[in-house]
Amino acid sequence: MKITIDVLENESNKDNLEYLISDTSNEAMTVLMFALIGEARQRASYEQFLETLLEFGGISMKITDLQKLDQNIIKMLADHKGIDRAIRGEVLAQSLNIDLRTLQSRISSLQKKRCAIGTIDGLGYFIPTDEAERTAGITKKEEMGFSIHDAVSGYRRADLEWLDKMID
Repeated sequence: MKITIDVLENESNKDNLEYLISDTSNEAMTVLMFALIGEARQRASYEQFLETLLEFGGISMKITDLQKLDQNIIKMLADHKGIDRAIRGEVLAQSLNIDLRTLQSRISSLQKKRCAIGTIDGLGYFIPTDEAERTAGITKKEEMGFSIHDAVSGYRRADLEWLDKMID
């Protein structure tokens, strides 16, 4: 069996590629999918691979698919639906017997897995109950992204002799 794939670029949007597959029979699609899965598995950690596979297949993740710590975080947050019931990160981390950085890292990972977990400075973590609460949590993440971008940009442009020049 021979399957060819042509890639067409959309001139107005270079990120939007269109793929033309020569054989779209069920057998060809199965072969192609297994080849792609094999390639993806070699290039990613198991967790990244599983996330991508679940996303690609439109499969909903179950709590039992997560590691125990992530399960416990979700179970704790289930009692904190709505901004008005947010739990401070320090309190949540302490109740889980982990440090704050570990909690932040795990929540970030859960967000990547399509878990809507919001955070607001001064309030803590919460499960959004409506679009306004989701937007509030997203705005916080966007502000963090802009701040990180600015820091990276400044770091990148800094003269490597900046300290000597500053002290002189």
